[in-house]
Amino acid sequence: MTEYDFRCPSHIHSLFQTLRDQQLSGEFTDVVLRVEHCTFPCHRAVLAACSPYFTTMFSGSLRESRQKEIRIHELEPRTMALLLDYIYTSEAKITIDNCQGLLSAAELFQFPDLKHACAAFLQRHIDMSNSLGIQHFALAHQCLALKEEAHKYTLDHFPDVAKSDEFLDISLDVLRTYICNPATNVKGKEQILEAVMRWVQWDDDKRKQHLTDLLKVTQLNKIAPDYLDRLPDEYYLIRESKESLEVITRAKEQQAAGGKLVEDYVTPNFPGYDRGSTDVMLIVGGLWGKHEQECRGVFMYETATDYWRQCKQLPKYDMKYYAVAAAGHRVFVTGGYDSYRKRPLSLVQVYDLMDDNWIGAPELNRARYRHCSVSLGDYVYVLGGFDGHIKTASVERLNVSRFTEWERFDSMLQEVEMASATAYGEKIYVFGGATPGEHSSTAKVQCYSLDRRDWEYVSPLPTSTWAVCSAAARGLIAVLGVTFTSTRLMQLYNPDADQWIDVPPLPYDRMYCSVAALDGKIYVTGGEDTNTQDTLSTMHVYDPSKNTWVEMYLPAAVNSHVSATVQNVNVQWLIHRPRS
Repeated sequence: MTEYDFRCPSHIHSLFQTLRDQQLSGEFTDVVLRVEHCTFPCHRAVLAACSPYFTTMFSGSLRESRQKEIRIHELEPRTMALLLDYIYTSEAKITIDNCQGLLSAAELFQFPDLKHACAAFLQRHIDMSNSLGIQHFALAHQCLALKEEAHKYTLDHFPDVAKSDEFLDISLDVLRTYICNPATNVKGKEQILEAVMRWVQWDDDKRKQHLTDLLKVTQLNKIAPDYLDRLPDEYYLIRESKESLEVITRAKEQQAAGGKLVEDYVTPNFPGYDRGSTDVMLIVGGLWGKHEQECRGVFMYETATDYWRQCKQLPKYDMKYYAVAAAGHRVFVTGGYDSYRKRPLSLVQVYDLMDDNWIGAPELNRARYRHCSVSLGDYVYVLGGFDGHIKTASVERLNVSRFTEWERFDSMLQEVEMASATAYGEKIYVFGGATPGEHSSTAKVQCYSLDRRDWEYVSPLPTSTWAVCSAAARGLIAVLGVTFTSTRLMQLYNPDADQWIDVPPLPYDRMYCSVAALDGKIYVTGGEDTNTQDTLSTMHVYDPSKNTWVEMYLPAAVNSHVSATVQNVNVQWLIHRPRS
């Protein structure tokens, strides 16, 4: 034997122990990290080897690459000491007191294993006093599993959580999320009411304006009559509010009549109440729940009460990759893929919202799936997709008032599937999509003008995008899809100026979600977390006027669904339609 490959098992440990001793004594160190009044001598090579953050800091033309002392502003001295323990020893002592600070530091300096360990530790220590705060913290740091666990704990232990100090500081939107959620675990609606009153009374000068609306979604008819009788005596805010007293009186009258409360009672500030109509969002099909089961369900969302109704299911089994478009009070479900027979469909199914029923319609001329659909004027348009052999640029449309047959229309300039179409003014915009060729997608935006009767390209997306969804609100079109760099970026397109506008990204990456516009806001529903592959039960709402996102919750986790907005729904019809 002429060679001997020797390996000393203790060498690496000894090396890092020596480096650690040097770091603690300041020997052979070449940089000092200053955090507030504390200094930490370190080795640049060790920091850069462990952290992409420090690699960037110490390389290139950054000022810090030449400095002997670097100020760190984002954390406390004790957290920096813990982080250096981890860097030099691979060990970290995680406690309740230091966990959140350490997780934030691990995220900042890009230590994913340490961040995961902190999140797992927090998850084991969720209780009634911290579940709401942990949800907020987890969302800010993109710890989805931790957020979901804290949310589930809050639902399961709501009466106890409502007695915590954290509960007093939650926002109105968060409060409504829990009191309107059927999964909120309470012995009776009295516990919901007590939570509402505790929240309102904590800052009554600012919150009493919301009391009447909160009472209207508390389902007072399910509270014992004698309990309702005592409310004005126990709560001066109710006693001094004529509107709140009327809500209680109405609930007691319905109980006396032997009928259940019409739970879809609509408040005077219901969007569209004054004009007698409002808009609702429908979610159709998709893969629902933890095990991603194909679902024929149709769910309708009312913004005013944050409440979901279950509508009549899709008639067709075993189908996916269809498109939807709303025209009037009808929703057109076109094409799709037959999962059982393994073929594209030319089927068209129409849901009538007012009758809660499905009706037949003329079939498409060309079977297709992964296409897009949009309504404009008297027509529903079907665009692009895959016909089982090739991606197509073909377009066809149906006159929704005549309901006769689909007519072929001017083809697009580019064949695309998994694109999205939105109408604005007298134009149809088709955003991105997958194009012919392996792993190929486009940033092109195709625009059809009904006035000129031709297609043209307008300002492209900032990057190639597929699995696209889009919706128009406040003169802007929101576009969300999958790019090669991110799945959490939404862009706003201004069709009047032909310009793109950046907006804050979604709280975490997702794909296979859906987008709809309601009351001037953009609703991004469900999807699949691209990091964990978990199906999401969240709904994020973007308000263009505030440039902010708010998180809400769906009835269940869902991805690969489609959504549509039905406009000008009669408010009185909505009031008297029973809920599911």
